[in-house]
Amino acid sequence: MRQYICESVQHSYAGLDVETVAGQIADTQYRSGEIPWFRGDKTDPWDHVESAMGLSIGGYAAEAGRAFAWLAENQLPDGSWYSAYRQGEPENRTRESHMAAYIAVGVYHYYLIHRDEKFLKNMWPAVDAALGFATGLQAKTGEIHWAVSPEGKPDPMALPHGIKFRVSESQMRTGHSGYWDMNGPNGKNRFSGSDMPSAAVPICSI
Repeated sequence: MRQYICESVQHSYAGLDVETVAGQIADTQYRSGEIPWFRGDKTDPWDHVESAMGLSIGGYAAEAGRAFAWLAENQLPDGSWYSAYRQGEPENRTRESHMAAYIAVGVYHYYLIHRDEKFLKNMWPAVDAALGFATGLQAKTGEIHWAVSPEGKPDPMALPHGIKFRVSESQMRTGHSGYWDMNGPNGKNRFSGSDMPSAAVPICSI
């Protein structure tokens, strides 16, 4: 039986067959690392990350790593992903802010379980770009617009979600807390691990 998370969590889910559930996710995953809803159906980035987290919980570290590698390989130049793929081919070219930002949750989750600093550092560029896409859709009043249409038009609707990422390559290296600098180069938001300036949004420290 695969060893997953820690003894306290295993006891909390004593009535759930985690190994079987994680094994089903692993069986659904394609060799590319992509994890569809089910074999032959679509893949969306949000559920793909959810499935990768399930693999980590079930002890399938290599398979989870392949899932995150697939995300890094298929990330668009602006840091986003399309809303749906089918065996690697885009099916819905909408780009959603929450789907982009969710990779930060999945990468942090993987790190908390496996404590793989090399993985964390390798994935940081993808996380950084994804959060840059999401915060780039933030309005002056604070809400983050939901999506960009296939035609490139932002959708002004906002979903009630937050973006938090506690571990960065900079934090691991320097011990400083991270923050999003709202006055980054060329007016763009950016992540920094140095001392927090006045115009910054705290993420949090570890």
